[in-house]
Amino acid sequence: MDNLSEILSVTKVKSSLYFRTAFTAPWGVTVPSFNHVARFHYVSKGQCWVRVDGESDPQCLEQGDLVVVPLGRAHTLSDTPDRKPTALDRLVEEAKYEGDGCLVYGGPETQAPTALICGHFEYADEILNPLLRQLPPAIVLRRNLIGDVEWLDEGLLFLSKEIDGDRPGRDALVQRISEILLIQVLRQYLEHAPEGSTPVSALRDPRLARALEVMHHRPEDRWTVASLAAEAGMSRTAFAGRFQQLMGLAPLEYLTDWRLRKATKLLRETGSPVRVIAYQCGYESEAAFARAFKKRFGVSPGEYRRTHLPAQQH
Repeated sequence: MDNLSEILSVTKVKSSLYFRTAFTAPWGVTVPSFNHVARFHYVSKGQCWVRVDGESDPQCLEQGDLVVVPLGRAHTLSDTPDRKPTALDRLVEEAKYEGDGCLVYGGPETQAPTALICGHFEYADEILNPLLRQLPPAIVLRRNLIGDVEWLDEGLLFLSKEIDGDRPGRDALVQRISEILLIQVLRQYLEHAPEGSTPVSALRDPRLARALEVMHHRPEDRWTVASLAAEAGMSRTAFAGRFQQLMGLAPLEYLTDWRLRKATKLLRETGSPVRVIAYQCGYESEAAFARAFKKRFGVSPGEYRRTHLPAQQH
């Protein structure tokens, strides 16, 4: 299994929200910041401009383009780059939108309406993998880079229809397709992002990728900086410096983060005793594991398991 798959295997989508919009000029909306979510907007018809807080220039989105705000930063969508926007809550109130069907808003211009499919994913864990935390404020995927655009368009339209309906299994279906969409977006970004992008460089560097691979697959081993450097085929000093530069933290810090993140997956998805999970994640005792886990997540492993079990297992 590749490193991206490993990382995403412990990055779960807790919940999803989708809705469709039909905007006619003049229009503009500010979407507020929100922690622990990834927001997206897909232009299914027309065009619009997007500006993300902290970014200097707006970007024009054409039909078939997708913008993802992976860490929930505030952003503005509008028909022109200099349009004064309306706050999202106020826009929803003015449009008398109650959460079902299409959100319709804007002025009298009907010649070039903009249709969007919008939504967000809420991450199950508040603390994301270090690689995901280093994603840019916004990821814009152009139509020609998305790959199978027809699948994406039809998939998002299918999701919006599911959200509007009440068929059995709706929530489970939407959540799983949300995870697939998130994987597709990240894969396309990693494949097409320019060199020098920090998470991209880390995953593309064959030496660091090898070190990440052994940490991901064998977290129970007694890794040291020297042994990880040997796996990467680098000197200890060069490896530690390169890892810190691209990952934003030291190799053993990342290893600790990964071990605890792996533990959350095992606690959620298996019935293994906590002591067994502790050993599988590289801890020599259950007590040491429990201390590290609570320091990181604020709850004990047992408490975490109880709050993350599927409803039918409570």
